Amino acid sequence: MIRLTIATISPTKLRWLILLAFPLAYLMSAPESALYFAASFFACAWLLYYVDSFREDTIPVWLVLFLFILFYYFRYPLLVSSPELFANISPDSVRMLYLHVDRSGSLVALKLSSFLFCIFCIAAGLLYGRRNCVQRKKGHNPPPSPACERARIGYLATLAILFLMVTLGYVAYVYRIGQMGVSPGEPLPFRLKGVIYYARHVLIPLLILAVIYQASRMENRRLIGLGWVLLALHGVSDTLLRGSRSSILLCALLVIFLCASGGVKLRRKEILVLAGIAGGAIFLFPIVTYYRILQSQNDSGFFENIVYAFNYVNKDVGVVLKSGIYSIYTRIPGLETAWAVSGLMDYPLGSRLTEIIRTPFGVTGYLNFNIYKVPVEAYTLFAPGFVGWFYLAGGWAGLATGGVALALLCVWLPRWIYRGRMLWSPLANTFFLWVLFISLTDGTLDSNFLLIATGLATLAALEFFDHAIKLSARA
Repeated sequence: MIRLTIATISPTKLRWLILLAFPLAYLMSAPESALYFAASFFACAWLLYYVDSFREDTIPVWLVLFLFILFYYFRYPLLVSSPELFANISPDSVRMLYLHVDRSGSLVALKLSSFLFCIFCIAAGLLYGRRNCVQRKKGHNPPPSPACERARIGYLATLAILFLMVTLGYVAYVYRIGQMGVSPGEPLPFRLKGVIYYARHVLIPLLILAVIYQASRMENRRLIGLGWVLLALHGVSDTLLRGSRSSILLCALLVIFLCASGGVKLRRKEILVLAGIAGGAIFLFPIVTYYRILQSQNDSGFFENIVYAFNYVNKDVGVVLKSGIYSIYTRIPGLETAWAVSGLMDYPLGSRLTEIIRTPFGVTGYLNFNIYKVPVEAYTLFAPGFVGWFYLAGGWAGLATGGVALALLCVWLPRWIYRGRMLWSPLANTFFLWVLFISLTDGTLDSNFLLIATGLATLAALEFFDHAIKLSARA
């Protein structure tokens, strides 16, 4: 009887269960945080009243809710009870702040985060409105053109992408392009290092997702499988070449975003494979951490260093998985960065923001070198986080601006993508979710210009190519 009752509940009604996160986080927190959790509870309820579906165009809003609850509200009780978990991975100035006897700064950070979150929820609710909630226009995903229906184009595209991966990967390995914790070395002419980095970081993943999307439209499961293999190879190669702990996990995340955007439907076996890839990425997280240290300390090849890293982290699988989950959760910026920014900065940048953005490292560099006092030769930068960036940029006014801007983007941009005449709307929404995820976690907003420009150029080229094929077919 209970199972039957649960099965008859509409999935949209289950969205109200999200509100349980706020009292649950409060019960694990200090009593003085009641006001901020209560305000966030009612603001979220206001938004849920209007967003009553899980369509492709509402996914950005759900992503914002999920990330704020996970990395801000549930992080508060963890900061109050165990600040040393974050102090151990922070610069010296921030470490002293976290371990200070007076930990009221965590409550200030919760206040700042709750203010931005409430502004976002209220603004997004007003933009949606129960009767004005955007409806996906029929036919937004038109059938592929006759030229795109031929599978051989897809296979040729996979070969071209594989060649591009190998070529750019070799150049990135030789010139140490994008390696974590390593000096960038001498620049190449015509800013080729930046071109190669963004080609590997943005262009290749989007092209692979384009192949998967087109293969899904053609219902070519073999070509879809080749796309999965290419994406996995790209994640593994990026992990080895750059020492990036999140590359494989990012590939799995991109697949999830593409599915949520209506670009592809996964079968049960593919879901299991995706879960296995995500689990493998979590398992590799502590191993890649040690591998990165080896890469920065010696000149051995990455195959030798990865073997050493596997041997060093020779533990039980459960222990390594637990360590990987812990590392991923604690290293993604959230409430603690708002605490660090508000506790160490003297005053917001305000009118100086434009000047700071024009510097080589932007707001993130200013935070690290001027506020955190991180030495330049450390070759590492600590991200400010979403709330931390806007508070550093403009104080309370910056937080209000960030909340409204976030609501406008999450409501209007998907509406424009799916109501327009774009042939690659699911891929465009996937890229938007990717940028949104990076912005909400790292908060390096002013440093994402080249990433966004590369993605937009790729999408524009795909649109132009597809329209050109349709015109030639009609002629």
